[in-house]
Amino acid sequence: MHYYFPPKNFTDSCWLPDKSIGQIPCRTACFVLIEDTEDEFSPKAILRGCVDRLLLFGMDDDVKDAIITYHKSCRSTDRHLLQLISLSKDSQYVLMCTCEGKLCNDEDMRTTLETSSASKVIFLSPVRYIIFHVSIIAIILLKFSLF
Repeated sequence: MHYYFPPKNFTDSCWLPDKSIGQIPCRTACFVLIEDTEDEFSPKAILRGCVDRLLLFGMDDDVKDAIITYHKSCRSTDRHLLQLISLSKDSQYVLMCTCEGKLCNDEDMRTTLETSSASKVIFLSPVRYIIFHVSIIAIILLKFSLF
């Protein structure tokens, strides 16, 4: 069973979108998600879209609030928190970039990926990180009735 919406368009132009790619304005924040794959010809996969249309059954408000920022930012995020199916056995993390504004996720992600270990990647502050993970643990425990 899939937990996320399938992309509306499959294209090699997703790394650097151009006018030939269909664009959909988001009601909430935009995202770009980059993850490792096991494909030797394309070792990274990229997905662009709207945060409110990432997961088929919706995203918990606490998770949504934790990943959305009011400025463009990228962070390494555990795929399990986003309920994403892994494309690679070697990595449980994805690079999740979010922004708010009309079609704000249109930048060249090859550059962002190259500098992801540098200052462009913004990690959650310690307090927000703790709140984020405590919220996620509580959600998981409630979901699986472990309380």
